[in-house]
Amino acid sequence: MLPEDISKLKSAEVKKFIGTVSNLDPTEIILRYHGNSDFPIKAIAEQIECKKKASVKLKTIYTDELIFTTQSLEQSSSESAASFKSTLLQGKNFIDITGGLGIDFCFISKNFETAIYCEQDTVLAEIFDHNSRIMNCDNSIIRNEDGLKVLSEFDDNFFDWILVDPSRRKDGRRSVDLKYCTPNLIEHFEFLLKKGKKILIKLSPAFDTKEAKKIFKGITDFYIVSVDDECKELLVIVDSNLKPIAVNIHSIIISNNRRRIFSKSDDEETVKHFSEAIKSNYIYIPNCSIIAADLTGKLANQFSLDWFSFNTHLLHGKEFNPEFPGRILRIENVEGYNQKRLTRFLKLNEIKSANIICKNFGCKPEEMYKKLKIKTGGNVFIVLTRNNKNQLISIIAERISQSSI
Repeated sequence: MLPEDISKLKSAEVKKFIGTVSNLDPTEIILRYHGNSDFPIKAIAEQIECKKKASVKLKTIYTDELIFTTQSLEQSSSESAASFKSTLLQGKNFIDITGGLGIDFCFISKNFETAIYCEQDTVLAEIFDHNSRIMNCDNSIIRNEDGLKVLSEFDDNFFDWILVDPSRRKDGRRSVDLKYCTPNLIEHFEFLLKKGKKILIKLSPAFDTKEAKKIFKGITDFYIVSVDDECKELLVIVDSNLKPIAVNIHSIIISNNRRRIFSKSDDEETVKHFSEAIKSNYIYIPNCSIIAADLTGKLANQFSLDWFSFNTHLLHGKEFNPEFPGRILRIENVEGYNQKRLTRFLKLNEIKSANIICKNFGCKPEEMYKKLKIKTGGNVFIVLTRNNKNQLISIIAERISQSSI
């Protein structure tokens, strides 16, 4: 999108045109109208595609007046994740040095007297200037500049909080490696510590927390956030004035307008209990952020559940507990894995489709669908894993809850 496209998108004529073509596929709009209109057709097609996603991602704050770019919307937090982050940050002075679409900024800035939004990209800065008025982000100071340069203008420890969400793209592709992120946090971390009392770093949920502890000193907390059973982000809290002995790690599970938090200290140990699944009635599959935060053991003890095997984040138990944060399946049959026997069982019971889950099994679900000659879907689950004796087992189960939180 070009800077001049933004002013055109705000015009009454373009808004009216968007209303007449909003039911068309974006590609069809480009093919039909490109070169035959004075309107910014590519930008219009992009808006129509983005608005469909934004209406789900931003829910209550979304209106047709908002403007997006595809990449900025993809990289931005959802409304529910941004709302959670706003519960962590408060004080007098706040700066977001990688503003982007500004969803996080709008939620967090309301907790501060002074809030500065920084964004190098002129198009994104202009889009935020427009969107912030619609989203009632009233106390914004917008700087279309390098956030690190803006930081250098202020005294040390001026900011109570600094938010940094580095771009994780290299050559158009996503990268987890921090040395390919912009800004380079490894290179500029000491500078950030001087300027801010506390720092919130937003990273890919795939980033290893142990690696983060090696790179960033002063970490007090990790928050692994999942929205609708999908891990979205790893939040790292740094306190420039503390040298914590232990770091707290939290799983944040957001779904169905409900938020739950499960926590532990990273030096907290749990005892794993193992038993044969044949004695149980239910399989418990932890939410993805529980697994990423290494909280499965604590949840197993809290809900009186046993492990299948040492290296498999699958639990089982005799009792049904709907409060468990994850999926729950009712066990119908458990036996040692044998492909021919399992195929015969499926045929005899006329099971032509199922949901295959492979954990520490050695094959991917895609391979097993082909081997078992069944389709995906339905209420039947085939769980392929190992027992506490490291033997391959197959479990037939049925859905009880999709994602209880």
